[in-house]
Parts: sequence; C-alpha cells; structure tokens
Amino acid sequence: MLANRIWIAAFRGKDAPPIGQNLNRETAFANDARAAGFAIAGWGWCQGEDISAETALALRAIDTYGVDHYIADIEQGENGAHWTTQEIQQFLGGVRDHVDGLGFTSFGFIDVHAPQLLQAAAAFVDMINPQAYWFRNFPKASMLNQTETVGEYPLANSAGYAAFCCDRYQHWAAKPVVISGQAYTADGFDSADAVAKLNQFFSGFNRYHDICGLNWWHLGDANKAMRDVIAAHM
Repeated sequence: MLANRIWIAAFRGKDAPPIGQNLNRETAFANDARAAGFAIAGWGWCQGEDISAETALALRAIDTYGVDHYIADIEQGENGAHWTTQEIQQFLGGVRDHVDGLGFTSFGFIDVHAPQLLQAAAAFVDMINPQAYWFRNFPKASMLNQTETVGEYPLANSAGYAAFCCDRYQHWAAKPVVISGQAYTADGFDSADAVAKLNQFFSGFNRYHDICGLNWWHLGDANKAMRDVIAAHM
C-alpha cells in the first residue's frame, strides 16, 4: 500500500530555504503531517544557472525540512530556466545519495519541452511526474498530431490529458509515474472550470494500474468545492 505523501515547497532557484515566511510554522506543519501518517517530500524549482550552488541549496533545503524525498522541478524555458543533459546529471547526481527517493517533474506535454532532459534524469530518479494541468482544452488535436496518437485520447478531456501525459513520459523514460492533476485557477480557468474538470477526470480516468501515484497542484489554491470533489474520490 502506498503511503500518503505531502510535497512541500522547500527550495526555489537561488532562494535559500525557507522560501516561505515562517520556517517554524512550515516545519511544524510537516511534523504534524508526519504524525498523522503522511510521508513528507520536498519540492524544489531548479533554475539551472549555477549547478553547484543550486545543488548545495537543495541539500540545505532537504536538511532544513528533514525530508526523505526530493522532487526536482525542471521546466526548460520557464522563467528563463535552461539546462543541459550534463547539468541534469550533475545536479541529480549531487542530490541522489542524500535522499531515499528522488523524482523529476516538468511540463505535462514533455515532447515539446526538451524531453532529452527527462531521458538524462531517468538514470538518477525513482519516479517521473508529469504536470498534467489540463485547463479547458487539453489535449489539443495539435498535440496528438505531433505525437502520432490521433484517436487514442479524447480531446479537451482531463482524463484523456492525464493518460496522454503519462504515456508521453513513459515513451521517453521507463520509470514509475506520479501524475499531478490541476486543482488551481489561472488564465481564465476559474473555480467552476476546475470543479467540472475534476469531475470529468474522476469519471473518465481508468489508468490507475499504470501509475504509482496521483496528486494535485495545489493545496494553497484549491477551494472547498475542488477539495470536496477530490475527497469524494480518493
């Protein structure tokens, strides 16, 4: 049986931990969650500007929050982030021996976001995590055309997009998959949209045997209506 896990934001680019406003409150939350039976992992945004410095900061964050697992968020091109395959190997290799579990997370549609970085990460990580944020209209026909998968996934369907992202990640790296679904609002995607798409996901997703975990970004934005849908199905 898989443990319930909470990922906490423990590291962001060049920012030393804590990245929040109150370290005592954040660590108290992590400790209370552990006591309630949750395993705690640290999530970290990785910029790719100074690999040695970022490795040191990641290790400091791991130690500060006392996490056993670390998820490296590496999104090529986002916020100016830039990585080479050699830098991926250097960074993840520097973290690998300091945690029990290591993961790689990035854009859901990885094919157009430097999939070679996912391939380079595969030798170091225990799991891969597509950010399957479906908004109103993912997957689009253009995505299926690019990957020669037309007809395999329903268009503009949250369950279809989660399955699509899972398959694209495993196309590039044969590692266990944890899917991150969308429980936040942005860019005209409002609360009603989020609730409708969550319901659509739970009604249509049938690929649980192909994944080792399912989580949601993010608790800070999910309102009660979103949380109620998730709680009713998990």
